[in-house]
Amino acid sequence: MSCTVNQNQKQNQNPTQDNIQKIVQNQINNQNQKQIQIQPANQFQGDNNAVSSFWTCEELLQALSQVLRLREIFNMFARFSGSNTIDILKVPECLHAMGLHFVESTLKSFLSERLLKFPQSKPPTRVSFEFVLSIYCDLSSLEEVPTAAVMINGFRCCDTQNTGELPYNMLRRMLTLVSERLHDTEVSSLLDNMKDDKGNIKYVALLETLFPTDIDASEKLRQARLYLNALGKNASHMDMHKRDEFIRALRNLDNTHTGCVGTDQLLSLLNSNGDRFTVTELASLTRGMTNCKKQVDYRMFLRLIMND
Repeated sequence: MSCTVNQNQKQNQNPTQDNIQKIVQNQINNQNQKQIQIQPANQFQGDNNAVSSFWTCEELLQALSQVLRLREIFNMFARFSGSNTIDILKVPECLHAMGLHFVESTLKSFLSERLLKFPQSKPPTRVSFEFVLSIYCDLSSLEEVPTAAVMINGFRCCDTQNTGELPYNMLRRMLTLVSERLHDTEVSSLLDNMKDDKGNIKYVALLETLFPTDIDASEKLRQARLYLNALGKNASHMDMHKRDEFIRALRNLDNTHTGCVGTDQLLSLLNSNGDRFTVTELASLTRGMTNCKKQVDYRMFLRLIMND
């Protein structure tokens, strides 16, 4: 079985193996004629009333089941470190476990861009769930990696007899050319276990294994954006445990549920964590957030901290 044809027959017969990458890529491009715009999490236009920016992370996770599942996967990578972070080198593996497929060079670009936004002069070697989730949203907004259906349609061009099978060597070369994420050793290991006595492989089952369809992908992305939108754009490089402690302390101070606390109470709470805010500094930060009783709208203050 071969896809090789003479040069003058190319327009009338099946494409050569060397052109299979172009065929698959064209099918991907046809599905994505409109350029996909990456939408920052803090600009998500979905159901913003579903969650509140004054909820703790635990409360948000309980309301967003898909994000909770992603968090549980992240925790599997974090549990051996004794912290709520994972090694930056584990991020690709974690994202794959979350069901995401991506081009490695694109991931590296997103990682570099987000690490540069950290306030520290030296980028961290360990990152939080919120950081990984922000990368998840960035990559989920792209469609660089073909789906199983697209790949199957492309490979059928070489299956001239419509047997559903292709030779081992042909598939091996195709797969290492088509997708950057499939390395030669990975492909060889998988194909060795699937070839029959004649050296042929049922490529439909193979491609469905390599490019599984995540039926919850769109809902995962929607909920992930809701979660990050509620936390604010600084969530990736801030301590969420301290944020949640701050929220609980404010709730305790506001026992009448007015949504406001006195400036002296807020100043005392801020400095109890080791900060050194002055009355003048706090007045400048809370300008436009105080009422006639000189009380601060603490929800507005929290949004300021998490977004500016």
